[in-house]
Amino acid sequence: MKKTLILSTMIFFFLACSSDDDAGNTLTLESQMLGTWKYTAVQVNDTDAGLEEGDCMLENKITYRANNQLTYEVHNEDASGDCLQQSFTDAWFIDEENSYISVQPGDDVVIEFFVDFIDEDSMLLSYNDDGPDIAITLVKL
Repeated sequence: MKKTLILSTMIFFFLACSSDDDAGNTLTLESQMLGTWKYTAVQVNDTDAGLEEGDCMLENKITYRANNQLTYEVHNEDASGDCLQQSFTDAWFIDEENSYISVQPGDDVVIEFFVDFIDEDSMLLSYNDDGPDIAITLVKL
């Protein structure tokens, strides 16, 4: 009887502690997105864009900052096959629980991205800007 009481108490204590820990580990969408993310794949209309190692687009990065600024580091191949880098700074903010908005300063362009986290270090950004459906898989650096 004494062993059963001790075992029951230990199980209750373990369950009570684990639920407290889980509640403390809940991250907001904003806190999950903060940091630098690198492209790993791109799909257009549910078809893989066929990016291979060495493709300029796989060097693209997005950095989300807590001050609601983001930086796009975009790499494009020029006519000679060299990767050229350009950087752009935009504003971003959370619109709904599973989306964020990108606003290009000085322009009236607003793009709404939908976010799905694959795990804590990878996410899928998708959007449709009156054109093809685009899905970008990113990994956190």
